[in-house]
Amino acid sequence: MRGGSWNARDRLNDRIRACRWRFDPSTYKVRADDTREQAALRMASDCIGGSVPEFFLWCARYVLQHHKRLKGVRARLRKLDREERVNERERVKREAAQRKAAEALWDGLRK
Repeated sequence: MRGGSWNARDRLNDRIRACRWRFDPSTYKVRADDTREQAALRMASDCIGGSVPEFFLWCARYVLQHHKRLKGVRARLRKLDREERVNERERVKREAAQRKAAEALWDGLRK
């Protein structure tokens, strides 16, 4: 975030820019019944820096990156990232070609 803006629109734009694929927010609810567990989660999130939901996201990302059983998931995500980059490059090339054709048509009409 840009210095922790208080403006809701700035925070939303930062979240949208941070997305690698599409912006499609989801909410997951987790219950911590035990007060010791709640205190442990709060202390851990304070050590990492952030709130408890941010700590849960950090933990999930860490497990995705490092857990042995999720090796196939990481490979699939890398493959999907590559496909997404290829699709984006093709889209940019296609738009550039359309723009160039439209400019050439416009230049032809102006003469």
